[in-house]
Amino acid sequence: MKHPFISVAMISLFSLCLMIARCPDAFGMPIADYKEKMSFDERAGFLSGAISALSFQYAYEGKGAKSTCVTDWFYRSGHGSEDMVVELMKARLADPSLHVEAVILAVIKKQCGHLE
Repeated sequence: MKHPFISVAMISLFSLCLMIARCPDAFGMPIADYKEKMSFDERAGFLSGAISALSFQYAYEGKGAKSTCVTDWFYRSGHGSEDMVVELMKARLADPSLHVEAVILAVIKKQCGHLE
């Protein structure tokens, strides 16, 4: 059996992200809390962890091209993390109650959605 804890944990995290993106009343972190209650280092770690989890999940599902796209865009392009922060701040200005996780998924879809 392949790493049952890792796969179950990743599937759970990914499922939570999908529920948050589709259900406005779901539990998630509002962008206002992300910006106002977390330090710069905490925000960086949160984003990095979310991107890593999504990339892993895509690879686990056999979507290697999408996993590579997410990883390359966020970590190797030189502007992925800055792009994500800009999108989060634009979303915060539009509606501070939006969930960080939903914005992350929307940005990933915008960047790599063509690789479904």
